[in-house]
Amino acid sequence: MRLAFTIIELIFVIVILGVLAAIAIPKMATTRNDALASTIAFNLSDCIQFSGSSFITNSIFDITSDACISASITNLCFTITPNNVNDTLLVQNVAGAAAGSVCSTAQLLTARTNISSPAGVTHQF
Repeated sequence: MRLAFTIIELIFVIVILGVLAAIAIPKMATTRNDALASTIAFNLSDCIQFSGSSFITNSIFDITSDACISASITNLCFTITPNNVNDTLLVQNVAGAAAGSVCSTAQLLTARTNISSPAGVTHQF
């Protein structure tokens, strides 16, 4: 009658847990970065909508909202240039984002939806 595990059984369990951890930890980090990139892209979209509403109401673009600050200043992923004379808002990717970084992922997301690009996307109001 056995009352405990053998050392071999314990070693196998530790090895299996180590392999699972080696696979799971990088996946969780990637998921976290993707979530942050999605948040930045959403904030940029929200910034454009808020700035456009501000322009329609007050004839001036307001890029001081939390969404604009998050997308352009806090994360340094995009530049937002208002032009109150031409009724346009130019949104460009900040150059030099490392491949696979949060900013490069956010820039890819916004390029797919034509919100921003390296050359810039002009939003007319």
